[in-house]
Amino acid sequence: MPREANRKVNVFDLARRGGELGGELQTTDLARLAGELRAVASSIDYRFSAAIDERGRPAATVTLAGKMQLTCDLCGDAIDWPLQVTRHYFFVASEAALHALPIDVAEEEGLLGSDEFDLTSLIEDDIILALPMAPRHPSCQTEHNAGSSIARPSLAEDSDRRKNPFAALATRSVGNKKPNEN
Repeated sequence: MPREANRKVNVFDLARRGGELGGELQTTDLARLAGELRAVASSIDYRFSAAIDERGRPAATVTLAGKMQLTCDLCGDAIDWPLQVTRHYFFVASEAALHALPIDVAEEEGLLGSDEFDLTSLIEDDIILALPMAPRHPSCQTEHNAGSSIARPSLAEDSDRRKNPFAALATRSVGNKKPNEN
């Protein structure tokens, strides 16, 4: 697949034609992603399939696949994380139409379309949203969970063992006075 960066697309025309674009992006071309990756150089295969949806709207499905190297949140070692993303979008022609859309948790998201839609930015957004917040090896997660199941004292037992942190202040003298002196 050809290497492409900053891909611009006329989403309305592509949807009318039922067109499809595909290719490969290098993570080195995705500046916002660089801070999230342990090894910045990897490739992402993408497919952008556009059509008019059942409601008569220009729409597209974005499919991404690749392998990314992240850093384990617990041990600091590398994790080879498989990226598999499929997202559905529909496009509107104006910001007013976009703002008029109801906020909803549907499987498809409305986007402001254009004749120079930035496909690369959409792909980068989808990758960033797909990344785990705290990447961890399964073995590290298991060890971490096992360590957190250690028996802990109940709140009542714990408070009985602790002294009032201000009790130590009562034994200190202030100036020349001793505690309980007037």
